[in-house]
Amino acid sequence: MILEINPLVDIVFKKLFASPEHGAVTMSFVNALLERAGLPAAKSLQILNPFQLAEFKGGRAIEVDILYADVEGRQVQLDIQLAVHAGLAQRMLRYWAQLYAKQVGRGEKYGAQRPVISIWILDRSLFRDGPEAWFHNFKALCDETGVELHGDFRIVTIELEKWRALLARRPRDTLSLAERWLYLLALGRGKDVSELLTMLPEPEFKEAVEVMIEFVSDEHMQIYYRQQANQESTIASYIETGFIEGLEQGKRQGLEQGLEQGAVAKAREIAARMKALGLAPAAIAEATGLSLPEVEAIT
Repeated sequence: MILEINPLVDIVFKKLFASPEHGAVTMSFVNALLERAGLPAAKSLQILNPFQLAEFKGGRAIEVDILYADVEGRQVQLDIQLAVHAGLAQRMLRYWAQLYAKQVGRGEKYGAQRPVISIWILDRSLFRDGPEAWFHNFKALCDETGVELHGDFRIVTIELEKWRALLARRPRDTLSLAERWLYLLALGRGKDVSELLTMLPEPEFKEAVEVMIEFVSDEHMQIYYRQQANQESTIASYIETGFIEGLEQGKRQGLEQGLEQGAVAKAREIAARMKALGLAPAAIAEATGLSLPEVEAIT
């Protein structure tokens, strides 16, 4: 049997890693990523926004894909992006800051706050710091002495495009647990299930593949998957074209201002096309980096 489902599509990703009934899958995946980032493993994880099929009805945009809390009080945000867009790095900061700020109410002590770890899995490359730099582990450090401002801040990014290119030069039996999960996410689609599970022998991978197969065997879930996949593919194609053209325009002008203006103008052009296709304004804002009022004002 060939695995026909793309686990990077939001509905599949969240079904895999935000379903309480698949806690072993969640723990294996999240702890593998925490270990790769040099962070302590979670002893248990509470899913704060568990998977609900109804939330994908009508193609609604989801603000944060998955949010966990562990017994130590840490929060772990897990997000998946099929395309990069202007302002994505700022969006990462915004999401982290919102989660951190919500921990303390007015009059409460700041010392009560707990670490927030934001993990972003990007199907395409965002940073231009070399083809081998697929894993970024951002901290708040002083560039003079290297001292850390506070350990509560952590943003981790994983660029699958770079990782896939490097994998071609590596033996499969050298992959860490984190990379075996990336293999399933980035390369599992189109593989024979028996061969895939031979390479990924842990029981959590078998459970994950069975979840993915549900999107083929269950007609209702298959319809939701196709709708979500088609919409995300359309959005990703517009974002990729606009973002790259904006970068090239800025480079030609040789000015940072030109880069920013080119990206914003292209984002508005893409948003207009997406509105003409009938996509929801919230989804367009999420995809392009424009604010919801900006999207709604486009005619």
